[in-house]
Amino acid sequence: MRARGVAIAACSALCAWALAFAGVLAASPSAAQATARNTIAASPDPARLGKTTITWRSTSSTAAVFVSEDGHAPLLFAAGPSGNSVAAFIVAGHTYRFSLYPSRSPRNAVASVVVTGATGIGASPNPAPAGKTTITWQSTSAAAVVRVSVDGRGDTLFAAGATGASVASFIGAGASYRFSLYASSHSHTALASVVVKR
Repeated sequence: MRARGVAIAACSALCAWALAFAGVLAASPSAAQATARNTIAASPDPARLGKTTITWRSTSSTAAVFVSEDGHAPLLFAAGPSGNSVAAFIVAGHTYRFSLYPSRSPRNAVASVVVTGATGIGASPNPAPAGKTTITWQSTSAAAVVRVSVDGRGDTLFAAGATGASVASFIGAGASYRFSLYASSHSHTALASVVVKR
């Protein structure tokens, strides 16, 4: 009986130690939990129309977000413990690393996200109830052109340039307008396209 009592006492002591240790673990946040509280994200990514929204959250009241283009020296993009800010400088063919730091000194990033500038074309608003919309595009080709076709018929030149925005004020009711981006005026394969209706 005495041996059994000693065993029970030892088990009780061991259980108490285990519970106390578990309490310490529960009270001490892990590195993963700490990292989870320092986050940064980008939307959209890839950025096909020259911009993306950066959203971040940090445990530091002096946090700052820096951006590095194609591996160059980081530049201050935004500051604050949390927030969201539009990066309207994304160029097709380039990459941008947005890094979150505890302070305005770009050392020891706690989180980062890489945004890629991609070829694309878009229309806003779409549908276009007032009969006009703004076409925005970007590509890696300096000779890029945008053509428009109505209801599937032959296309005509609408705009030119590697990147840009132009208003189409001819959107008629009942018709379908396809704006297509090409690498050059000699290209026959569209890089991207968007269909607009009124």
